[in-house]
Amino acid sequence: MCGIVGVVARYNSGFFKQTEDSFFQMLYADALRGEDSTGVIAIEKDSRFHIAKEASSADYFASYFKANDDGKKVVSDMFSKGKAWVGHNRKKTIGEVSDDTAHPFLVENKFALVHNGTLFNHKKLADTAVDSHALAIHLQKAIATGQGDPAKVKAAIEESLAEVDGAYAVSMYDQDSHKLYLLRNKDRPLALIECENAVYFMSEALMGMWVLNRNGYATDKMKISAVQEHELITFHLDESNSKVMSREVITPKKKPTNFFQLPWETAQGKATEEVTNGLGQKCTVGGNNAEGVTFCTTQKQLSKFRKKFLGSRVTFWPDDLIEHDYPKTIAQGALKVTLMGGLEEVEYAHNLYASVDLGQLQLRFVEDVLNKKWTGIVDTIECDKSGYLRILLREDSCKPMVPSKVTTPQTNQQKEWKLTIQKQTTEELHTLYESLKFVAEDAWKMTEINRELAFRSSIHNIGEAVARAKLMENGAELKQVEREGKFLYLTEGPEGRIYYEAAVTLH
Repeated sequence: MCGIVGVVARYNSGFFKQTEDSFFQMLYADALRGEDSTGVIAIEKDSRFHIAKEASSADYFASYFKANDDGKKVVSDMFSKGKAWVGHNRKKTIGEVSDDTAHPFLVENKFALVHNGTLFNHKKLADTAVDSHALAIHLQKAIATGQGDPAKVKAAIEESLAEVDGAYAVSMYDQDSHKLYLLRNKDRPLALIECENAVYFMSEALMGMWVLNRNGYATDKMKISAVQEHELITFHLDESNSKVMSREVITPKKKPTNFFQLPWETAQGKATEEVTNGLGQKCTVGGNNAEGVTFCTTQKQLSKFRKKFLGSRVTFWPDDLIEHDYPKTIAQGALKVTLMGGLEEVEYAHNLYASVDLGQLQLRFVEDVLNKKWTGIVDTIECDKSGYLRILLREDSCKPMVPSKVTTPQTNQQKEWKLTIQKQTTEELHTLYESLKFVAEDAWKMTEINRELAFRSSIHNIGEAVARAKLMENGAELKQVEREGKFLYLTEGPEGRIYYEAAVTLH
């Protein structure tokens, strides 16, 4: 899972502080989707563009970028010359973590791309260490083939996508045509938020809404939409205002294939042999290619697979999600997401989908969906156009394995601190509280001291309790109760409850 964020100014007068701040704050927030590397593309209105990237999280990257002389000049120039910012947060999948493997990837010094997703056949596209780099080379060739003609560019992209196997959401800039493109398939999310002075795009719409709200954008004036599957969004960076963006659906050419691909680990070291699948096609199986070996799967094998999993309950880890029902919120109970994840018990390369209504689950944050185990009943197993298994769960069966409600269990450190302060006098607690005032990491200790002081203030001395109990009209009943691990006596009457620490005998 990686994250993409970006902004395109509607006017040719450069960026405002509002748009600049919104972009970098989205880049910070988007680090939840990937902290291995960070990178940006800064595009000026005359088609000049700058790239900066580093194997560090967004906070370190942005701090260094803005403090560095070159980066500082780019940021300054973008206020008068800027047209678009594109940002990327990487979570490592294929390829090591380094400055070179960080996004964006530059091709022919005139094309830049950022990618969220994982490809299964990138060595067929280009001989690179990172799948995203291969995708950049592949798509740059396609767009260059179109020579700036929109119809030809569209046809070339449709043709090139037939060779792409795997998940992708991309933002790519072509300097020759001075256009910025967005594109995704159904395996990765992407959303748009159109505002009066700029158009923003991001992997998670709710994150984008939150950042824009805190920078002065009113939600009711945002036009929020999902980038649809295979919808080509084109930003015409030489235009301004309403002409800056166009949308059209493309249709990738179908790939004539009827085989599945297995993860390379299962094939490594096996001898190569030629087999015939259930459709009578001859395919090569096995080999030592560490990047991926194509296997054939017969119809009989697929039938056995379906028989094993259809209708059974499976557990999976979601690694991404697609949000729907923009711009409704969880509080409105109408936000649905499609979870995308994987099953550990399935050896075939596959994608898993499960539709979930977050309103029914009462989750506090969309992030609660990720990084938790989910369980659901397998409803459909199919082979898509690229030859990979897609496993869909029945919507009403998909539930998180852990409770959605967030609880904070007491740690041993908290328990020890409570025992410590219970043994101190009230005066000692006040002194201790003052000493902790300016230590941020000790805020939780101050909270516990306040609780202890509040508890003590509710316990009156025995003499006062006896006097009040005798004066109460209609009598008063003494009860022994356990509170905070202590046995206390309680008097209930018109004046409310009075706690005291020892038994009282009324005569």
